[in-house]
Amino acid sequence: MELTGNKWADKKYYRHSQYPGGLRETTAKRMNETFPERIVEFAVKGMLPKGRLGRATFKKLYVYAGSEHPHAAQTPEVLELKG
Repeated sequence: MELTGNKWADKKYYRHSQYPGGLRETTAKRMNETFPERIVEFAVKGMLPKGRLGRATFKKLYVYAGSEHPHAAQTPEVLELKG
């Protein structure tokens, strides 16, 4: 993943704990060190429509840090039909 300019230090990601004064912020550099897949998730979520359809679509997104993932390719089996 690439960010141009000083975005690694200047770009902030915000989350809120739902308590008064619970706003938390983190930089892109720290987010990349701890949860690198969340940067892509935040970017995609911002592009989706707001509402029921966007939330349902976002649930189908799987992002993994690195090239390893648990999804295997389809392995079709030959079915012998009598007839």
